[in-house]
Amino acid sequence: MLTQEAIFDIGEIGMGFFLKLSNIKFLQFSGANWHDIPHSHEDVYQISIPMSGKLIANLNNHEYILKNGESIIANPLSIHGHQFSKETSSMFIIGLNKAQFNEWIRDNYGTCDEVELNEQQIIIPNELRRNLKQWVNNLLLEQRTNLLESEVEQNAFHYFSNILKGSHNSTVNRLVSADIYLNHVLEYIHSHYNENIRIETLAELAHQSKFHFIRSFKKQISYTPYQYVLSLRIEQGKEMLRNSNKTITEISYELGFSSPSQFHRNFVIWVGCTPKQFRD
Repeated sequence: MLTQEAIFDIGEIGMGFFLKLSNIKFLQFSGANWHDIPHSHEDVYQISIPMSGKLIANLNNHEYILKNGESIIANPLSIHGHQFSKETSSMFIIGLNKAQFNEWIRDNYGTCDEVELNEQQIIIPNELRRNLKQWVNNLLLEQRTNLLESEVEQNAFHYFSNILKGSHNSTVNRLVSADIYLNHVLEYIHSHYNENIRIETLAELAHQSKFHFIRSFKKQISYTPYQYVLSLRIEQGKEMLRNSNKTITEISYELGFSSPSQFHRNFVIWVGCTPKQFRD
C-alpha cells in the first residue's frame, strides 16, 4: 500500500492547493510529463477531476482519457494511477474517508450497505470551485474549531453524495427522526458556549452519529450547531457591551472568540454594526 506522499514518480509537478480535514482531503496540482505509481487506498474514496488540459487515468487496468469535467472514482482498494502528457494540465484529487462517508450515507439515505460509487462521473468544475471556495473561506475566516470543521465536512458529504452516482442513490428511504434528547444538548451548549465544544460530545448527548446530529439539529433549531453557538456568544456579547465596563478585547476572549477581530467580524454579520457602535 502506497501513501499519497510516496506515489509521485517523475516529471514536472507543482502543488497548487492542499486542505486536510479529519475525514476529507482536497489536493490540487498541475504539471506536464508526469505520472504517479499505480496504487490503492484501503479507507478512502478518491475522486480525480481534471480542471484543465488532459488527464490520462488508469483504474483497475482500464485507461481513461479525461478532460474538463470528466472524472473517475476509485472506490476503496481499487488500483488507480494518473498521468499528464506534454501538455500542461491540472487536476483535483478529493479523498473521502470510507467509514465516515458510509456513516453519513446510512444516516441520511437509510442504507446499511457499503457505498459503491460509479467509476466514471461528470463533475462541473465551476460548481466544485464555488463550493470549495465557500468551505475554505469558512475555515480561513473563522476560528478553526471542531464544530466548524464538522460542519464543513457535513456540507461536503452532502454535496458529493448528491452529485455522485452510486449504490446509495437507489435508496429513497430518508431517515427523519425526532430528537428526544435535544433539551440535553441545548442545556450543554448554553453552559459551555464560550468553550471549544466538540461535535462528538453533542452527538453523544443526542444519541446520534455526528453527521445525523448536525442534520437533525438544523432541522429543529434552524441553525447548525456552530451557528447556534455563535448566536449565543453574540447575544451575550450584546449584554456585556450594554452592562459592563469591560473592553471589547476582554469581552471577545471571555466569549470564546480567538481574537477581537473574529468577534468584530461576527458581530457585524449578526447585529449589523460594530461592537463599538453598538456600545456607543
